[in-house]
Amino acid sequence: MSLPTIKNKTIPTGVQEGINVIDNSTVTLVLYDKDKNGNHKDYAYVVGDFNNWKLANDETSQMYRDDATGCWWITLSGLTPTKEYAFQYYVGTTADGAIRLADAYTRKILDPDNDPSISASTYTDNKTYPTGGVGIVSTFKIQEDSYNWKNTSFKIADKDNLVIYEMLLR
Repeated sequence: MSLPTIKNKTIPTGVQEGINVIDNSTVTLVLYDKDKNGNHKDYAYVVGDFNNWKLANDETSQMYRDDATGCWWITLSGLTPTKEYAFQYYVGTTADGAIRLADAYTRKILDPDNDPSISASTYTDNKTYPTGGVGIVSTFKIQEDSYNWKNTSFKIADKDNLVIYEMLLR
């Protein structure tokens, strides 16, 4: 595949960095990419379950660039709301080549090194690591499953004043 010409396009109003659910079958993925000198990668794609992990210079994989925000973005349509999708960003420069990245804002990752040690009795619905993935893989689901809290009387005093050191849920 030849390197594409960057497609510059203003990011849709109201979306933020990360995974943005637009409606019951559409998400917009946004990746911030600007260093302290204002430089960015030469190209960006997204690969995942929704495009069979294939790079293509089209609307299923190639991301748009918005220089004003320093972001790459893509809107994916025709998705199944109850399906969990795995994906990665594929970004690079002509000089250094490409790397794959997980979305920094994803709620769940797939880890080829550690997931095999999680037993089915611990996590019954863990998504299988995709054959097209390399390293840490992001996931999203348009209609997230709700969590049934055991302690329904717990109240967070001030949700704008939380200190969370680190949290990893599996």
